[in-house]
Amino acid sequence: MPKYTYRCTECEEFFEIIHTMDEEINICECGVKETLVRVPSLPLTFIPKSEKGGAKKIGSVVNESIRDAKQALKDQKAEAKREFE
Repeated sequence: MPKYTYRCTECEEFFEIIHTMDEEINICECGVKETLVRVPSLPLTFIPKSEKGGAKKIGSVVNESIRDAKQALKDQKAEAKREFE
């Protein structure tokens, strides 16, 4: 499922939510309805340079993205466990 970034116009917080493309989110974590604005995602427009001055291989960029996404899911899972314990 895709990850979307939202900003609440009431509390000014930014947060990310993973949901289906058909689902619409309109209630902020602060509890106020109809205040969420989806922040557009920017596509990867460049490949970061390595420390040695050469371009990173695309496979390493993809692997880093996968590793970061897995860590984000672990963090969200841990946070959810803490909330419901």
